[in-house]
Amino acid sequence: MMFQLNDYIKPDSIDEAYKLLQKSKNNVILGGNTFLKLSDKKYNIGIDLSNLNLNEISKTENEYEIGAYTTYGDICRYEEFHSFASGALVRAIENIVGSQFRNHVTVGASVYSKYGFSDFIPVLLALKAEVLLYNNGRMSLSEFLNSNIKRDILLKVYIPIGDIKCIFKSFRSTKTDFSIVNLALSENNGSYLLAVGARPSLAELCPLTSKFLSENKIDKTVILKAKELLFNEISFGSNAKASKEYRQKLAGNLFKKALLEMEEL
Repeated sequence: MMFQLNDYIKPDSIDEAYKLLQKSKNNVILGGNTFLKLSDKKYNIGIDLSNLNLNEISKTENEYEIGAYTTYGDICRYEEFHSFASGALVRAIENIVGSQFRNHVTVGASVYSKYGFSDFIPVLLALKAEVLLYNNGRMSLSEFLNSNIKRDILLKVYIPIGDIKCIFKSFRSTKTDFSIVNLALSENNGSYLLAVGARPSLAELCPLTSKFLSENKIDKTVILKAKELLFNEISFGSNAKASKEYRQKLAGNLFKKALLEMEEL
């Protein structure tokens, strides 16, 4: 099983790439192709953006800028990400399959494709990441994930810089397998933000649970109440990996562990 292309083009500009994408619904932006390779779909034109300098990580006074063609391997090799936000960006992806796989998976493809099983997206949500799209401009990642935006090109992911702590937790059948459920919990000056993913649907922020945590001192009673809020706020489903009930129980346990670990940072 392998996808097929009638033509392959490396544009010299984003504008050229966008115009090519709009010419046919059967034209496709190529990322790392790690999951596209599992498809037997036939496409007209494969659009490769590797000539457009989208594989860089840079830092300004207020934020990190991650190009869409940056790979998971690049994230793991970027020294500052091992300490920023408690190293959550690296911890979320360092065990995914293997190094060769991580050197092909691109940030842009993972985010734009809105993969429900993504370990990276919950951490980005908890860190208040934003995305830049060629046609639709800049917006919060949460807004993008909840949008119906189609046929656009993701250029960059932005992560605000701050004194932020973040814990990533996941449960998987084997160390290198995809998560059965995952979550990311961040804290910045007493303000918490929780995101839960692999439900098995797309990761979501949990604003009510986050607000409750931010307004209360963390203790056993607060953790129990927060778990109740979480289960009422977000839904879980079943698939071949796990049942709805099992996922919910796992999420509750991971949430408690994340809170307790956060208190130790």
